[in-house]
Amino acid sequence: MVVALLGALTLQAVAGLFTSDDILVDGPLVALASSGVVAGFSTLHRILADGILILIGVHVLAVLAYLLVKRDNLIRPMVTGRKAIPADAPVESPKRRPAALALAVLAAAAGLVAAVVQAG
Repeated sequence: MVVALLGALTLQAVAGLFTSDDILVDGPLVALASSGVVAGFSTLHRILADGILILIGVHVLAVLAYLLVKRDNLIRPMVTGRKAIPADAPVESPKRRPAALALAVLAAAAGLVAAVVQAG
């Protein structure tokens, strides 16, 4: 669900860059796209707004189902990042990635944002 929500939010943000309401507000990259592309992204942007709300509702219902049916509280671990497990349960050590990878991803994201800002 996290991947679905992040994907939908990313797509919503990208569509918003090329969206126009034909009255007052234009996305920063509207001038770079044809009117057909802008119309398509505007439609996608409106549909995704409802889709994201539906995904949020499904997520909340699933968490409540786990709480009420399975008696597994997922809310506290989502907030704190820690979940109590039975003492006899096998636990793998966390997998760590190099800090250079995190810096490379950060640099790529910053470059993408800079490119979008420069294009607008």
